Amino acid sequence: MVVSASPSGIEFDLACWFTGEAAVTAAAEDGSEPPPNDYYVRNDNPQIRSLPVSSEIEVVWYPNGDPASEVAVPFTDWVNGATSRGLFFGVWLDVIDGEVLHIREQWVP
Repeated sequence: MVVSASPSGIEFDLACWFTGEAAVTAAAEDGSEPPPNDYYVRNDNPQIRSLPVSSEIEVVWYPNGDPASEVAVPFTDWVNGATSRGLFFGVWLDVIDGEVLHIREQWVP
C-alpha cells in the first residue's frame, strides 16, 4: 500500500498478494476465512519502505477507481492525482538497482 509519494520517491508498506489456490492456502495459514474474491493479501510486517523513482516513468492507474478509466500518466501527474484521491490503494512496483522504474495500480473488485 502506498503511504506517501513525492516527485522524487515513494513510501510503501510491502504486502504479499495471493490468488487462486495460493490465496486459499495463505488465508488458512493465517487463520482467516477462504477469500471470497479469489485473492488474499498478507501484510505481516508494518515496516515502511522508501525508494527513489525514476524521473522518466509512467504510472498505470485508475483515476476514478474504475478499471475502465485506466490511463498511463507521468509519475508527477500520478502523485498529484493520487494525493487528491487518497493514497489507499495497492500498486505493483518494478524495481531495478534500488530505483522504481514502473508503477501499476492494483484494481480490487
